[in-house]
Amino acid sequence: METEKEESKKEENTSSEEKKELEVLPARQQGDTIISFLKKLTWRGFAVFFTYLLGYFNFSFAWVVTPVILTVARDQYKKEKRQRLAAAREAALTNEQAMIESRFGRRRNEEYGSEHHYTMQVDDLPSWVYFPDKDRAEWVNNIIKQLWPNINNYVRKMLFETVEPLVKNTLVGYKIKGFKFERENVHLGQVPPRITGVKVYNEKETNRNEIIMDLDIVFASDLEVVFSLKGIKAKVSEFSLRGMLRVVFKPLISDIPLIGGVQVYFLSDPEIDYSLGGVAGALDVPGLGKIVEKIVSEQVRNFIVLPNKFTMPLVNNIPKKDLICPNTAGVLRVKLLRAKDMMQKDVAVIGKGKSDPYAILAVGATTYKTPTKTNTLNPEWNLTYDFPIEVVHGQEFMMEFFDEDDRKDDEFLGRATVQTGAVAERGEIKGFWVDLEECDSGKAQVSLSWIPITSDQSTVRELAQTEDDENAKCILHIYIDSVAGLDNPKNPSYKPCPLVQVTCAKETRQTWPKSYTNNPVIEQGFVLLVCSPHSDDIHLRVLDTKQNNLCIGTMTVNVWKIIQEPGMEYPLQPWILKGDSPDAKLHMAVSVRGLKTNSLPTKSSTVPQSPLVEVSNSAKRNSIQVNSVASHDETVKAGSIRLVVHKAIDLEDKDIGGKSDPYVIISYENQSNRTQVCKNTLSPEWNHEEVINIKENGDNHINFKVMDKDKL
Repeated sequence: METEKEESKKEENTSSEEKKELEVLPARQQGDTIISFLKKLTWRGFAVFFTYLLGYFNFSFAWVVTPVILTVARDQYKKEKRQRLAAAREAALTNEQAMIESRFGRRRNEEYGSEHHYTMQVDDLPSWVYFPDKDRAEWVNNIIKQLWPNINNYVRKMLFETVEPLVKNTLVGYKIKGFKFERENVHLGQVPPRITGVKVYNEKETNRNEIIMDLDIVFASDLEVVFSLKGIKAKVSEFSLRGMLRVVFKPLISDIPLIGGVQVYFLSDPEIDYSLGGVAGALDVPGLGKIVEKIVSEQVRNFIVLPNKFTMPLVNNIPKKDLICPNTAGVLRVKLLRAKDMMQKDVAVIGKGKSDPYAILAVGATTYKTPTKTNTLNPEWNLTYDFPIEVVHGQEFMMEFFDEDDRKDDEFLGRATVQTGAVAERGEIKGFWVDLEECDSGKAQVSLSWIPITSDQSTVRELAQTEDDENAKCILHIYIDSVAGLDNPKNPSYKPCPLVQVTCAKETRQTWPKSYTNNPVIEQGFVLLVCSPHSDDIHLRVLDTKQNNLCIGTMTVNVWKIIQEPGMEYPLQPWILKGDSPDAKLHMAVSVRGLKTNSLPTKSSTVPQSPLVEVSNSAKRNSIQVNSVASHDETVKAGSIRLVVHKAIDLEDKDIGGKSDPYVIISYENQSNRTQVCKNTLSPEWNHEEVINIKENGDNHINFKVMDKDKL
């Protein structure tokens, strides 16, 4: 009894401490309140004046109703967003077990003055609740909580020294100058990120020289980042991030600390949301919101989404190149053939509406955008794209489709994802149809192939002799360590803000800019595709972002000369730069690997294959049942399928008497048929025989719908 009392007292103390922590969140400043008031006053005044003009000029009443509906919908969206953010912050500052128990309990409804049972949202639950392979990570959260002030200072320093010059250089493309962070108003807040689940892979799933850990991370921050553009101040706040972060400890060594280094990265883009405030938000500066959104997503992608990584060596004898430079396992070759039955977004005066669809294809941070097909719901592209893959099992290929619109934001038409590991197991999949998610209708057809890499010099030379110059034959691994000697003889005291731009054929990459230094330390790695090994060159340019990307040094390396070298690589060494600085040198390592296009994995019927398309995590969280996905090869061959629908059991009762009159609709593309109706039963027997004609590369699903026949 005494121990139980002591435990209950401890729980009361911890809960009281957590409540105090929740009350510590900083209150909104007076300036924010004034800006919010002025914003609301401006909008309300404009609405009243606009309504007056509509009445004065005898316009239709619909001109009044439509803005009201849009305003209410916008306010409701913002309200729900604030509620989600508040719930996530509460979860970050509260004991996990106490939070779950309180959410499943009863709460006082102040609006109605009575108690109502509160059903906990599945998005509020930590991932270990609904994913059995994930474990709790309270010990990690306790460590992050104590380290958060130090992490806060480190991130602020990185924003000023790395992100600010990078954003400045990005805004050059928008012809916008004068970007800077307001240093006294950049704070990450008091709410630390929270790990909702952790998975550590066993030795059978990883290389014996590494340890891999996946962390489900939720960051519902009370941060405040104030910046200015051309003298107009803006503020990013109410920031939230959700994603799966991978931490890799490699290589494993025999001396303390037993681990040579750490790699941290997202396998795919995390979900990011935020609010834009300040003077720019109050005035609703046209286009600024879109620019900020693009910059935020680009910086996150360029910094920590694979193949980009955050790395940290733990011992001195491990080369940084081994941790930083991508280690490509193969190339995913995607041929986007066509799409069909897409949603119509454009309104037509005569006939049915159409859309102007285009696709964005992505694996991690590598993205491609297809040309737009105008005025069609069944676009055809027949375009091929190559994606270098470093992590075979875990990454996914994503297709997102949009309707292009010149007068407003492009509208979403659906998305689909394919597991890269499943393609690697099969080797090649032709004409695969995949249903689009998060939309009313639509399918996309793609051909997928997995191309492993080879370091065999003779094989690469044979590949270089082939006449096909449209598809990649080799890949380049480039590691840029540093640049030295960028002194200007005409102005010795001048210090540039340099970055290195790497170009091979049509592909271009660039490093993060460094501030005010003649000897910048770069330490970045890149992967580029090579279509013509005999003629392609690697062009490297050192640009000074302080002088509108003025070129201050150049050099060129021929790909074929690298192939002739032992091991097809140049180890880390200095390269002389041509330019105004006589002693300028670039320290770089570069290697070539070939693509074995004629080598496909052999398929074994005894080894189970991973599904090509997996249900998303949100669908798993929000569904009671998840339909299984076939694990066989989805390539569709021409022929006929004979099937028999025998019976069903334990169907749902739809009629008043507690029974149903069920029948089945069988459909495949434009073919459709149905069974007879079995009256007044929940366990019908049909024994219906059907023959379905299958065409080459047709749909890979036969649809069955069980219906209840109703006279009314």
